[in-house]
Amino acid sequence: MLSGGWAWYDYIAVYFFGPLSIGLFVRMIFNFKIIKINKDQITIRYPFRFTTYKKSLKSLDFWKEEEVKTGKTTFFELQMKWIGQNIKISNQEYTAYSKIVGLLKSRVGNKRL
Repeated sequence: MLSGGWAWYDYIAVYFFGPLSIGLFVRMIFNFKIIKINKDQITIRYPFRFTTYKKSLKSLDFWKEEEVKTGKTTFFELQMKWIGQNIKISNQEYTAYSKIVGLLKSRVGNKRL
């Protein structure tokens, strides 16, 4: 028979998993970024942090593309490094990933690692 009340493990689940899920949600929201690339400039905007970074492709230190294998899937990750900032994007997150890589190959192909 169910009495309709909460058991002791229900309280543990609510008090443990509630703040944990809120913390993960806040972390995900603050790491959300919008990337726009023009001919010689990249703009990284974090809308929930209210910050925007504009970086020149000429000031790019290096960039590299890595293949990451996880269990059953394989995806590509692009890392771009400037002085003071490092940005990683993957083809799972961005629909224009191949355009970004193509632009980097044509504009700053000599800075590829």
